[in-house]
Amino acid sequence: MKLAFLFVLLVSFVSRAQEVTGTVYDDQNAPLPGASVQVKGTQTGAITDFDGNYSIEASPGDILVFSYVGFNTQEATVTGSTLDVTLQAGLELENVVVVGSRNPNRTATESTVPVDVIDIKELNNVAPQVNLNQI
Repeated sequence: MKLAFLFVLLVSFVSRAQEVTGTVYDDQNAPLPGASVQVKGTQTGAITDFDGNYSIEASPGDILVFSYVGFNTQEATVTGSTLDVTLQAGLELENVVVVGSRNPNRTATESTVPVDVIDIKELNNVAPQVNLNQI
């Protein structure tokens, strides 16, 4: 009897999980490919595809955490099977660290190649078509 009750309880708990899909946009309404989506407090996560779309298993009431480099992290509660989110631009990058290594068997910390810090404004002057502050 106890075993049957536990089985019914387990099946009802597991069946609550559903596939939640959606799209992650930036504050210019453009999709964000490579954004991270995670069920808060778990290791369940997903990455958005080229069109900013994601799919993740979550239950109603779960909190999804959306993050992307250069944008503020946002949390949203699952209430249905679709959840679109718009991330707001956050911290702007000021510097980029470039690490070089000729030996693929060495890690960056073991590299004997010099490391340099490049001002983001310099990179924007070299490649003005790419807004590196949004990366």
